Amino acid sequence: MKGVKPRLRADAAPLGELPAPGWLSDHAATEWARVMPILAERRILTVADLGSLENYCVAIGQVREME
Repeated sequence: MKGVKPRLRADAAPLGELPAPGWLSDHAATEWARVMPILAERRILTVADLGSLENYCVAIGQVREME
């Protein structure tokens, strides 16, 4: 397929650093605390991404608990 790649642009309303939701397990909250500053610094996290971040942290927490 030929064409031009779309230009990347920062979101107009990125989120800053947020605390982990209280319902996350300890392992999941630890992962949240690890990745949230990185995402906030890069200014790429939006409200639409919060569900995906929560699911990612839950999955990581479950893996660590099973280990």
